[in-house]
Amino acid sequence: MKSKEKVNKIINEIENSSVQSNKNVKEIMDILLNDNTTKISITNDTINYKCDMYEFNHWCSMNNSLFNVNYYRNIYSQRKIIGHIIIFVKRVIRKLIKFLIEPIVLDQNAFNSSVTASINAIYNNTIVFQNIINSTINELNSTKDEINILKKQIKEINKK
Repeated sequence: MKSKEKVNKIINEIENSSVQSNKNVKEIMDILLNDNTTKISITNDTINYKCDMYEFNHWCSMNNSLFNVNYYRNIYSQRKIIGHIIIFVKRVIRKLIKFLIEPIVLDQNAFNSSVTASINAIYNNTIVFQNIINSTINELNSTKDEINILKKQIKEINKK
């Protein structure tokens, strides 16, 4: 029971996060767990291949836009009277610990950049692979059509 509660808590956190998406977590999980987007079917001597890259493209774009971590974010306070003092203290503290935080942020940005580049390479290779599969399937379908024509011609010759 605890695992189910943890999963529900994680799902609620993801759904309520600041990252806006056009799909909720359940729809994303359905897409990831169900193999409904990639299909290869053979019907009536015809091979069809379909792969929906919409989700992959969406998350690659999201990753590309969010990979850079910014050390200097705006500091603000909602308090009217002591708000300026709070902002000043936070800026002083940020400057004092800059030498500690900046190397970590640079390392994180380097890691994020390499992961983003890797995902982009996978995405690009997937598109190329899809094009190769589609062209191969088209060639196979045209070859099957030619074979069927030859079979008909052989049957006609055998009938004579």
